Amino acid sequence: MSESRIATARQAVNTAVASLRTTSGSTTGQELFDTVAFWQFVIRQAQYEVLHGIARLENEGEFAEQKVRPAPAVADLLRCTPGEARRMVAVAESVFPTSLAGQALEPLLPATATALGGWEIDRAHAEVIERALRTDAARRLDPDTWADVEMQLADWARLDRPDELARLARILLDALDQDGPDPDGEEPLVNELHLSKNRTGGGGRIKGRLDAATFEVVSRAIQAHLVPNDPSVTGE
Repeated sequence: MSESRIATARQAVNTAVASLRTTSGSTTGQELFDTVAFWQFVIRQAQYEVLHGIARLENEGEFAEQKVRPAPAVADLLRCTPGEARRMVAVAESVFPTSLAGQALEPLLPATATALGGWEIDRAHAEVIERALRTDAARRLDPDTWADVEMQLADWARLDRPDELARLARILLDALDQDGPDPDGEEPLVNELHLSKNRTGGGGRIKGRLDAATFEVVSRAIQAHLVPNDPSVTGE
């Protein structure tokens, strides 16, 4: 889409918003309730597009090209707190994941993605779900149960406030995770490795979380392919 078409579309939105603002200024009673609810519906659409845009900036290598990390970049771009930016990036990655080749993948939170895409829930609801399903209690669930929980939370999100949803999520996960962590107190083994190429094709980024044994294997494999005595990379 050309820059002129984008500018024209943005101006159309601004004109429509201004017209609605002027028209709704004299509303009262039920019509005023309906107008407030409609504004929230508009906000949900905008939130969805913001998340989609954040995902694209990360997946298409725009952040990497600017040599900035996603969360700090989002905080600067949207003038929000670092914590809010981190939550938005986490939701964007879960709702709009892509492969290393840039192909769209199935959402990590499919039911949440559907509710967001249908403008049925707020971004705050999605943040609650994403955060709940990253807890140790959620990670101890088997995959099928984890998927059922995600679907249930998305359904509750359509009816409840984010704070109510967070409370229900805690109750549900506590009920499903009655055994709790392993008696020896060790953290569950989690192996996650994410590689993303720069859009320009020049290098990319690696991030992940590995248990001790896997880290050692990956570390040795990487160092075996590096230029000898390269001071920029160490195993520490």
